[in-house]
Amino acid sequence: MTIAGRTVEKRTDAVEALRTWADRNAAGRPPINGSKDLGVMASIGGHDIRFIQRETNMVEMGASRVDLQIEGASGVAVELKRNDALFPTVGVIQRLENQVTRLPDEVVKRERQLEETRQEYRDAVTALNQPFKHTEALEKAKWEVERISREMRGEDGSQTTLTPELEDLKRHMRVAFPNPPKPGQAPDRTAGQHRTSNVPGLGVERSGGIEL
Repeated sequence: MTIAGRTVEKRTDAVEALRTWADRNAAGRPPINGSKDLGVMASIGGHDIRFIQRETNMVEMGASRVDLQIEGASGVAVELKRNDALFPTVGVIQRLENQVTRLPDEVVKRERQLEETRQEYRDAVTALNQPFKHTEALEKAKWEVERISREMRGEDGSQTTLTPELEDLKRHMRVAFPNPPKPGQAPDRTAGQHRTSNVPGLGVERSGGIEL
């Protein structure tokens, strides 16, 4: 481990060197908001360890968060309370060493996550470039709704086809209740003619109604 340009072999010596560095560089009050990078605290296996002071804990400043961040490995850090970072123990050094040792596995993990993200992006682009499979069905349904709406409003010129029984009943209604002639129009002479009904249960048509 290298601290302040000096190489130390024993963890006990490293503890004293880290406390000296912290006393000189991290004794100031933590920021009220955000975080502050106080520089490289030490180097382990060629990896620099940066002292990141997070925002102050207004209730207890000594409990404010500090990250001993491995430079170049975002998210890989030893998280401590401020008091533990200013007065580190052998346990803190061991945690830093463990983080550095696990870096290769962390790199593989991050690369796998990155590749998964890239694949999700490629899948999303492919899906966006494909037509919606239900577009044709939705378009047909839309036109069918519009057609039915026009018929209900009487805007469609097409006539609904009636069954023979309904057509016959409609004709009987016109015979039984003939429409009065319009001004200048001769009365309907066919109203008095006799016809035989096709509607079950109806008799012979006569003027003014149906004879049963």
